[in-house]
Amino acid sequence: MGAKSREQIAPLQIRESIVAAQQSKIVAVRDIVENTPPHDIQTLAKTLEAIIDGASPDDATIFVAIQEKKNCYPLAQIRRHT
Repeated sequence: MGAKSREQIAPLQIRESIVAAQQSKIVAVRDIVENTPPHDIQTLAKTLEAIIDGASPDDATIFVAIQEKKNCYPLAQIRRHT
């Protein structure tokens, strides 16, 4: 196999950059969820709704998919309005 061209490498670098950015957002949301007191669900719901409303459609989909997989909070009910 020969060296990859710029045209082959660029999409891979872009994808890696997107994945890294999404991972950092996931970690941030997880920290918010884990550090919100259990009795303060209303504040948590409002915070998560604000995050999802400000997220790109791809990021919002990822947040919802992760929540549904982990089944930790009713994030699926706070889906992004389109």
